[in-house]
Amino acid sequence: MARRPEAKAKLRSPQPAAIRDARFGFGTMMLCCAALAVLLIAAYGNSLSNGFVWDDHQQIVLNENLRTASPLSRIFTTDTRFDSHSQSLQGVDYRPLQMLTYRIVLGAFGPQAEPFHLVSLLFAIACAIAAFFVARRLLGRWQAAFAVAALFALYPLHTEAIDWIAALPELGCTLFLLIAFALYLQARGTTARRRLVVVLGSLSFFLALLWKETAVIFPLLLVAAEVLLPSESSTDPRQRSLRGILFSVTPSLAALLLYFGIRFAALGGLESGRRDWLLNPLTFALNDLWLLVQYVGKLILPLNLNAYVLLQPIRSITDPRALGGLAFFGVLIAAMVWLIQRAASAQTGITATTSKLLPAIFGLVWTLVTLLPAMNLSALGRNAFTERYLFLPSFGFCIALVVIANALLERVPESPRRYAAPVLLAVTLIGFCVVIVTRNPDWKDDATLFGATLAKSPDAPFVRVMVASAQGNEPSKASDAEVNFRAAIQLANEEVPTDRPDLVTASRGLAWIEANRGDLQQSLALLDSASAIDPANADTDGERGLILLRAGQPALAQPLLERAIAAEPNNENVLSALGLLARDSGHDPARAVSLFERALSAHPGEDDFAAGEHNNLAAAYADLGNWPAAIAQEREAIRIQPTDPEFHVNLAGALAASGHPDEARAEATAALQVSPNDPAAKSLLNEIDQRFGPAK
Repeated sequence: MARRPEAKAKLRSPQPAAIRDARFGFGTMMLCCAALAVLLIAAYGNSLSNGFVWDDHQQIVLNENLRTASPLSRIFTTDTRFDSHSQSLQGVDYRPLQMLTYRIVLGAFGPQAEPFHLVSLLFAIACAIAAFFVARRLLGRWQAAFAVAALFALYPLHTEAIDWIAALPELGCTLFLLIAFALYLQARGTTARRRLVVVLGSLSFFLALLWKETAVIFPLLLVAAEVLLPSESSTDPRQRSLRGILFSVTPSLAALLLYFGIRFAALGGLESGRRDWLLNPLTFALNDLWLLVQYVGKLILPLNLNAYVLLQPIRSITDPRALGGLAFFGVLIAAMVWLIQRAASAQTGITATTSKLLPAIFGLVWTLVTLLPAMNLSALGRNAFTERYLFLPSFGFCIALVVIANALLERVPESPRRYAAPVLLAVTLIGFCVVIVTRNPDWKDDATLFGATLAKSPDAPFVRVMVASAQGNEPSKASDAEVNFRAAIQLANEEVPTDRPDLVTASRGLAWIEANRGDLQQSLALLDSASAIDPANADTDGERGLILLRAGQPALAQPLLERAIAAEPNNENVLSALGLLARDSGHDPARAVSLFERALSAHPGEDDFAAGEHNNLAAAYADLGNWPAAIAQEREAIRIQPTDPEFHVNLAGALAASGHPDEARAEATAALQVSPNDPAAKSLLNEIDQRFGPAK
């Protein structure tokens, strides 16, 4: 009898993960989790000594809402991320769990960067462990799941999300989305306590939204999972009814509606900020396609990392980037059609080959869906392409990589195949780790970060401004700062539309350089141009007032500074300047004390500014005759900055005035030890001898 040809086997419901992976016990699970933690500690251990950079200063160091004296309710009822900074950044994003975490860490450890970096590393470890459990549920084998989680843990694109403290929302959002998705998979595969699992999954999704608004894509992930992933309780994994899909997604939609209601109540709207790129619908779509090409390209080759990639918008379909984006989109559509046809090719069910690739298909869909928020150009800055936005999408990409690699390795003879997979994984992880360890020091401080970024993005006005601002703090680099400020002004003017924020900031920075040279007229002219660009910017009024005060024109400075502080009540520089005016010109030491205390409150860091404010407070208390308070404030100034002879002299004067000549002599002598020829210290010693007699 002739042998009948074999029909394609109908794919049955996969068995539960516990049966498919019977060797996976508690010990194996703990070993995998520990290995993931070790990998991340090895890769990011040298990042813990980095400092605060970029937005960290405004979000953490200068943020009054993070201090215990501030009402905790503000974190949940307003946008507090940039409350000490420009008013234009208020009411844009609602991320209360980010700010709550910062507040807890700041309250426990103070304004030290290392604990914040440690928190980011712990979140990264938690994300990798959550990725492991999701991947195991999807793939059914702990070895493949560990490969996915290890690649995800050490993917070099994650350096920005983990090294930059202000990028913590990427980690928090990803962690709770992965937990929510793991609970969703658990609910699909069991009927035991299903309602509890569903509720916990919806709660985790809600918490992800409170970390970052981009979690709104989660219901789309659930729809994709319902369509693409076999159900552990369905007889035909391809036949997913619309009713069943809606039933699975409804709890998450309820959580989403709750979030929208809370967000609207807190911010008065649902939208993030809007940026006008002067694009029509066609060019907007072309730019989105090009962004997608860049993201996919960076996922495929995660090298040449850069903290700031300037977007030069596509404005014509003839732009080569537009053609490249359209070509990529065509290939993507063709690939999706081919996969759909392949999945539907057998009337009796999914072919075995296709079923093995279903997780890879789902992984690629995960990548595309989670990239959707990064396609919203209206809500993005000039650096629309940003590596941290790939943190969540890269998980799906890692799933696809592992599944496709396993499919290819099945063609290798059995004997070498046993060793090929672990060796390939180990080599890849070592390479990734080297890239990460090398990249981490770039995030040490602003000067290092933007110095490295400038080499890769020399045409970005913002980067030029940040480099110039760091250089401006060193008198020896004033000429370099001027070059970069002027380059930023030119580049900002060439942008379409004009990069107004960076143009204003660069003009103000250049104004200070001119003021330091004594060219008051040129300095004020630059500030005039900044005011013309953005008349409502209170920072420009403040800068003008500070420069006029420095030039010895307090009458002209006063109204500008008052206007600036009315718009931005927490501007520590303006508060300090008004305090000096109140003490020196207004002869109102009580108001000076209040202003200096507010300046210190707005600037919690212990640096030269804080030391100067304690010194100013001491002088104001001395004017009031409150010598104990004056002495206490001067001691604080010395504690923060012990090498400033002026502080020692001032403390000596306060001690002498309050009848403590021996202590006063000791402080004046300390001033001379720091500066042997200090005339104020020598004069004060003579005065003490004349008043109290020579030292015994």
